[in-house]
Amino acid sequence: MIKRKSSHLPDIGSGLPQDIDAASRVVHAKRFLSNKWTDYKVHYLPFLIAFLRFALSKTNNNQGISLVIDGSQMGSKHVALVVSLAWKKRSIPICWVIRKGRKGHFPQQMHLDIIQQAAEILKPILFTQTKVTLLGDGEFDGASIQQLCRLKLGWKYAVRTAKNTILHEQGDCFKPRFTKVPDGETFLFIPSVEFSKEKIQDVNFLHWHDPKYDEPIFLISNLDDPFEIIRQYELRFSIETMFKDFKSRGFNMHKTRLKEAYDIFNLLIVGALAFCFIMGFGALHQNSPVKKKVQEKQNQQFSIFTLGLKLVHYFIEREIPFVFSLIFSKNSS
Repeated sequence: MIKRKSSHLPDIGSGLPQDIDAASRVVHAKRFLSNKWTDYKVHYLPFLIAFLRFALSKTNNNQGISLVIDGSQMGSKHVALVVSLAWKKRSIPICWVIRKGRKGHFPQQMHLDIIQQAAEILKPILFTQTKVTLLGDGEFDGASIQQLCRLKLGWKYAVRTAKNTILHEQGDCFKPRFTKVPDGETFLFIPSVEFSKEKIQDVNFLHWHDPKYDEPIFLISNLDDPFEIIRQYELRFSIETMFKDFKSRGFNMHKTRLKEAYDIFNLLIVGALAFCFIMGFGALHQNSPVKKKVQEKQNQQFSIFTLGLKLVHYFIEREIPFVFSLIFSKNSS
């Protein structure tokens, strides 16, 4: 997948070590993706845990971690709902679910289930005092998700909400689209409003209109600092960058011809492993002299993913031996 930048079966199968013909390689690749024994807990979770321990070791405990939930089209008929960890302007996929349909068609219960799944995965490797903030677009502003974060998980959240959402301030009803940012400012912050018809209390509302965006962004959060809400929400875009890496910039997973949700789920195992491999490789060589081998300009700055991908291709093309492990050294940066 990394070498061919493709998720098609012939390209995945081309990496098999067996000396077999092309048709057999396709069959073997298809069998892995369709096999009932191909399993997230066996084939991805152990590597993910090792990677997350490394990533979290480089995280300021006072700042906490940020999780992003979003969906993206996979193939022509399926969509993936993913929870990921924002890290180095990218997102590390933690868990996902595949469903036939298009983006935005996931039931609320699926949102809750995958968030709780991510919480269970992270629980053994997080310090009890680590602050977790969930970030999401307008699809994830539901009352049940807010209550899950507040009451069960003890998480913070900062999610987008619709311009017609019903909010209440001291008994008065208003909608975000009728609010206005003061002249000379980039945001309007209204603390302790009641959210929607359920009147969830102590929700903070933020009307944010940065000049770099054409339209205002309406946010709700249980964070008290408007600047922190903005900082956190900007991390949400890391998952969109990750999806582009999975697709056009990396593995072209949106072009898969697989037709079954189970097979696409397992394809994401392969893609997530490849993504973590490249991100880790890029992080390890971020300050290495070998970086100059793939830089076209002296001061050129690559993302961690682009650097990792270019270096892997550089070593493969020149048949330079290299060893990589998801158990990182203490000196890695």
